[in-house]
Amino acid sequence: MRFHSIVRQLSLKGTPGSRYVKPLTGVKEYLVQKCFAFVQGYEKVLETKFPSAFKIYQVFSVGTKTLYTDIKEYIRISSSLSAGKSVRDLQRKELEVYFQVPKDLVKVAPILLLAALPFANYVILPVIYLFPRKCLSSQFWTLQQKVDFAVVYQKKKLHFYRPVFRNLQARVQTIEDPDLRDKCQNIFYKFNLCRMHGLSALPGKQWRLWKHAGFIREMDLAILREGWKSMSHHDLRQACFLRGLSPVGLSSEEMITWLSQWIYVAQNCESQSLSLLLHCPIFLSYNYSSNWVLIH
Repeated sequence: MRFHSIVRQLSLKGTPGSRYVKPLTGVKEYLVQKCFAFVQGYEKVLETKFPSAFKIYQVFSVGTKTLYTDIKEYIRISSSLSAGKSVRDLQRKELEVYFQVPKDLVKVAPILLLAALPFANYVILPVIYLFPRKCLSSQFWTLQQKVDFAVVYQKKKLHFYRPVFRNLQARVQTIEDPDLRDKCQNIFYKFNLCRMHGLSALPGKQWRLWKHAGFIREMDLAILREGWKSMSHHDLRQACFLRGLSPVGLSSEEMITWLSQWIYVAQNCESQSLSLLLHCPIFLSYNYSSNWVLIH
C-alpha cells in the first residue's frame, strides 16, 4: 500500500505527461536547448572558427546540388529529344546545359566517387579546394573563379591560333613525298584546330570538330531567336569565351557587337560548311585587343 501511495503522490506532483516519457526540465532542458542552438548555428560556427573547413563544405555542398540540378535538366532535355522534340525548339540555356554537362561529368565524376569512399574525403576535400580548376567543374566555382579559369583556358587556346593560321606550312614543306606531306599537313592542322577550341586531339578529331561546330551553331541560332535581352552580362561573357574571345574588360555592348558578327556568320553557314565557323576565332578575334593582351 505504501508503494502505491508513493507512486500516486509522484503522479500528482509530476510534470504533465507520462511518468516514463517525461518532458525535459531543469539541466537536461538547458543542455538540449544549447545543443539545438549549436546544431542550428553549425554553419555559422564553422564559418567563424574554422573558415577553411566551412569554405570546403560550402563549395562542395552547393556545387553538388547545382550539378545534380544540371544532370536532371540534361536527362530531361535528352528525353524530350528522344520523344521527337526539335533541337530548334530548345532554349539557349537548355542547349548550353546539354553541351556542357557531359564534359562536367567526365571531369568531376571520379572526384565525387573517390570522395564517397570511407575516410577519403579527409584527403580529397582539401585537395579539390586547393585545386578547383583541375578537380572540379564550373558548378563548384564562384563567379570570379569562372572568369579567372576561363581566362586561363583562353590563354591556352590562344597559343594554337597562330599554328592554325599558319597551317604549319613551313614544317610540312620539308617533307619530300607529296602524298605524305598532304597527310601530315592534315594531321597537324586538325590537331591544332582541336586544341584551339579546347577539344581533345585524340583520334576522332574530325567528328569532334564537326560536332563542336554544329552545337555552337545551334546555340547561335537560339540566341538569334531569343534576342540579347535574355542574356545577362555573365551569359555574354561565357558566350565569348566559348567562341574564342576573351571578354575581360569589355562592356556588354562590345560583347554583343562581336557576338553579332559571329552569329551573322553562323546563320549564313550551312551544315556542310561548318569549317568556316571553326575558323571564326581566327577571322574575328585573332588580333582583338582583349585576346592580344593575354599572350603579349
